[in-house]
Amino acid sequence: MPLAHARGPGHPDALCDTLAIALVEEYLRRDPEARLHLSVTGGRESLFVDGDLVSTADFDPAAILRRVLTEVDPTLTAEPFVTCEPVHANFLPKNASFDPWIVYGYATSETPDGWPRAQTAVRTFCQAIERFRSQADGYLLGSDYDLYADDSVQELSMRFEHPSTVLKEAVELALRTLLEKTLPGWSFRPLAAGSVSEAGLHRRSGVSGRLQAADLYSSHIPTHASGVGYPIRHPGNLGVWLARAEAQRLVKEGFGRGILLVLRWNPFETRPLIVSARNEKGEELSAKVSPETFDLSAAQTAFIQEGALMKRFRELWSV
Repeated sequence: MPLAHARGPGHPDALCDTLAIALVEEYLRRDPEARLHLSVTGGRESLFVDGDLVSTADFDPAAILRRVLTEVDPTLTAEPFVTCEPVHANFLPKNASFDPWIVYGYATSETPDGWPRAQTAVRTFCQAIERFRSQADGYLLGSDYDLYADDSVQELSMRFEHPSTVLKEAVELALRTLLEKTLPGWSFRPLAAGSVSEAGLHRRSGVSGRLQAADLYSSHIPTHASGVGYPIRHPGNLGVWLARAEAQRLVKEGFGRGILLVLRWNPFETRPLIVSARNEKGEELSAKVSPETFDLSAAQTAFIQEGALMKRFRELWSV
């Protein structure tokens, strides 16, 4: 699994994901029994929020959207248009999905955090970039960027945003220096046609849930749908976290150097119908796990906490 991809917090799709998650968490804070599916689309000073919901919460979503925009990029302004409508509860089942849902959980022993080396590298450099952006020279680099790590040749490619008053070469030098300090031995390759002086939602549009969750891990890990816009107990959120935690457990207990779990939920069901686990040798480990472990309606106190959706989403950039 030599490849990995990560986006900056100001990437249009990543920012729309952040806005959708913020709204979901506000609904859950005001109404823990809320059921919803929200989608955010935006760009060029406009935001559109659409979705279905079953909730008693009553608040102004526009205020939440403006606050989160300012937190990510103080230069952004947008006029929100919200068209979320109540639906029958059967269209948004509790602690389950209206559609069949498949999730994957992966862990490996090749790094202390259990990610493939390429994913660890790209996460490490993302966090270094965000530390750099919080310092005096951070104005050199905008928040809209893409990182591509190739562990097979230890090369990091990057598309980045920078101010019009700063030469692209100056930004490249700063990034090369930062990479040398963060990932010694790795080479830096700026993407020739990707660096611009103004990007993000100023010049492009984005939509929440567009990037599938596994695309942030590795192109060689099977992709699965993202849980962005859904409540915390949806298979695309809690189901993914539980699958990853169980894969980590199997690795720590010595059942393989790499473990992949595949879980499939039927519509409206809180426990997965299919639970499959294999190691890097292809050995079947399904007998080592129980479907009850992945019950979305169980307490799951280690995962079900206020703010957990946003915390886990922002782990990539946490400094």
